[in-house]
Amino acid sequence: MSDRIKAVAFDCYGTLVNVQDNDFADSYAQICREQGLEVQGSVFFKKWMDVWRRAEPSAEEAESVRNQPGPLSEAEATLKKPAGGFSRGWNRRLDGEAPPFRLYRDEWPEHFAICFEELSLDGDANAASERLRQMLAEADAFPESRRVIDTLASRVPMAVLSNADNDFLHPCLRRNGLTFPVVVSSEDVAAYKPHVSIFSAVSDALGVPLTEIVYVGDSRTADVIGSKHAGMHSAWINRPGAAFNDDGREREFSPDFEISNLDELVSIIDGS
Repeated sequence: MSDRIKAVAFDCYGTLVNVQDNDFADSYAQICREQGLEVQGSVFFKKWMDVWRRAEPSAEEAESVRNQPGPLSEAEATLKKPAGGFSRGWNRRLDGEAPPFRLYRDEWPEHFAICFEELSLDGDANAASERLRQMLAEADAFPESRRVIDTLASRVPMAVLSNADNDFLHPCLRRNGLTFPVVVSSEDVAAYKPHVSIFSAVSDALGVPLTEIVYVGDSRTADVIGSKHAGMHSAWINRPGAAFNDDGREREFSPDFEISNLDELVSIIDGS
C-alpha cells in the first residue's frame, strides 16, 4: 500500500502541536483562575464534553429532522446545529450535504456560557473564548514535529488539514516554525472533519488524488475514519497506546499505519 503514497497531510492539534485532552483541562483551569472562579480543570473539561455530547444528535435523530417537511420547532432545529466540541464529528456524518457550519469564534462563547451557567460560575464567556483561542495560537509543537517536517519537505508534497479557525491555526504554525505549502482549515472549507468535503479540499490544493495521500492524525473519528472514508491512506498517531477498535465503524475504517510518534512516519514515506 505504501508504494502509492505521493503526499502527506497532517492534522495539527494533537498531532503536530501538543494539545490533548489534559491540556484542555489545564487551559480551562487557568482561564477560570484568571477570572477568579474556583473550579477544577478536570470538572470544567467534563462539563465541556458533556455539553458537546448533548448538542450532538444521534444519526437517527438528525436524519429524521433533515427529512421532515415544513417548519421546525425550536427543539428540532437544534438537531441541525453542529456539535460544540473542538475535535467534532457532528453526528459522525461522513458524506452527503455538509452539516451547517459555524466558526469556533462564534460557537465557543455560547459553549462557555452554558458551562458557566451549569457549574454556577459567574464567568465571562466571551473573554474565556478569546483566552482559549490565544492559548491555541501559542501552543507548542511536539519535539519531533519540526524535524520530521523538515526531513520530509524534500521528499513529498505536504499539507496541514485542521479543524480550526485561521486566526489561531496560522499563528500557531508560524510560532513553531512549521512551514507547509498548503494549509487547509475548516474555516477555509466551511466544513469539519470527518466530512469528506474537507479532505477533498486538501487533495485539490495539493493536486494529488485522495488515494495517493496519507493523512496523519490522532483522532479516531475525525482523522482516521474521515480520511479512510474519503479514500486516503491513514496513519494514526497513537501516543498513549490506546486501543483503536471501539465499535463497528472504527473496525471498518481501521488505520493503514499506527505510529507512536512522528519520527516513525519517515520510514513509511521512505518505503513508498
